[in-house]
Amino acid sequence: MRRGILDLRMKPSGISLVLLALTGILLSLLTACGGSSKPVSVAVTASASTVDGTDTVTITATVTNDKNAAGVTWTVSGGGTLSNTSTTSATYTAPAATTSAQTVTVTATSIASTSETASATLTVPAAPSVSTGALSAGAVGTSYSATLTATGGIAPYTWSLASGTLPACLTLTNSASGGTITGTPTASCAGTYTITLKVTDS
Repeated sequence: MRRGILDLRMKPSGISLVLLALTGILLSLLTACGGSSKPVSVAVTASASTVDGTDTVTITATVTNDKNAAGVTWTVSGGGTLSNTSTTSATYTAPAATTSAQTVTVTATSIASTSETASATLTVPAAPSVSTGALSAGAVGTSYSATLTATGGIAPYTWSLASGTLPACLTLTNSASGGTITGTPTASCAGTYTITLKVTDS
């Protein structure tokens, strides 16, 4: 009986082919198991970055490489509430304005990969308030102009009389640059007037 001899030195190409085939199978298995899948990422956009007290903004989340379209969950810190939440969007309602500005953060967290988050930072400005003090006195026959100023809120402002009445020779006007009281005092409207001005932001 003859004994066969396996001479590996004579068949290097055959061994290489087997190794290559095994490598191809391994890569296929890794791909099928998600070994080469791209990481999940989250992006958030808000319809506005500044929101007046008690007003609302819509916030939308986009999740990349979320193969099951699981979407996100929502949380808020710094004040205000979330409503109409879904896996892709939420409605944020700001708290009432106070004497100082408030900063709020709304965060979206991927359901598929909870370590992946994105946030929108919103500003709730201070409540609007009149900063103009007592108005200067006018003189009969001399053109009169007083500029009204305010702080807080979201410009442009709208000015109105909360109480009292302006003399007939003066007019309260609103413009993009602010409110003004203008006119030329006459003898018929000379006198002392007490008024209270109200400012409303946009």
